[in-house]
Amino acid sequence: MKTIGLLIAVSALAFVPSTFLAGPTVYPTGTTVYKPDKAWSGYTIYQTEASPGAVLIDMNGNVVRNWEHIAGYPVTMLPGGYIMGGRVDRVTGKYIHRLGSDDLVQEDWDGNVVWKFGKADEIQVDGKTSWSARQNHDFVREGAPVGYYVPGMTPLVDRGKTLILSQKSGRCAQTPRSALPASSPRRFRRPKLLR
Repeated sequence: MKTIGLLIAVSALAFVPSTFLAGPTVYPTGTTVYKPDKAWSGYTIYQTEASPGAVLIDMNGNVVRNWEHIAGYPVTMLPGGYIMGGRVDRVTGKYIHRLGSDDLVQEDWDGNVVWKFGKADEIQVDGKTSWSARQNHDFVREGAPVGYYVPGMTPLVDRGKTLILSQKSGRCAQTPRSALPASSPRRFRRPKLLR
């Protein structure tokens, strides 16, 4: 009797539409849960490699402003409404990871360039040689040691040094094993995973 009941239950499952058993295929985007009494109100800025470039959104997911020409990584807001990020509209026309950003710029809210760096390396694009910042992945403005808000640490917007992670064209020098110190490991091992 138990075998017949089990057989009927298994057979019934075969007729259940797969949509009842499948997980969701469409996921919500934007702000899905926002509890103002439990969150610190503010804005978020992020960048994309293509349109719409750098995008500033509020806590409800509404676009406040975007900068289509700033598409390098990262992008950050500075005090006073300034934005700092990589531009790719002078040499390359689009963000190409191996080339980095054409220029690292600081712009005011209205889009006026107030600071710019674009002369780290000469690159060739479409047969034309041009200077480029080749900025890729990081920069830090004096006053704040990281690229995001830190209480009590304010990046300088009208003066100060800027540390830029950049790259340079050319070949890497090969180091022969004979030039390594005797204490250098001769063989590199893959680290073991702890379980």
